Amino acid sequence: MHVLLSDERMPGMNGSEFFMRVKNLHPGTVRMVLSGYANVDTITRAINNGAVSKFLLKPWDDEELRSTIRNAFARVHADGARI
Repeated sequence: MHVLLSDERMPGMNGSEFFMRVKNLHPGTVRMVLSGYANVDTITRAINNGAVSKFLLKPWDDEELRSTIRNAFARVHADGARI
């Protein structure tokens, strides 16, 4: 997996915790959170520890979301992603 987009609020664990686990297993993955719930402390901590590459707020702008995802794949490709 090279690009991952998840919500922050999920049953059982939050997106930041999920992405920390993903980071440990797949450190080269671009990890993006999409959420209408913005706990500033949680998001800041997730970004500062490298668990989250990008945080997007709901409601999102469709073109901005497409562009962000496109840029994430371009970044992975430029970094020489392994498949």
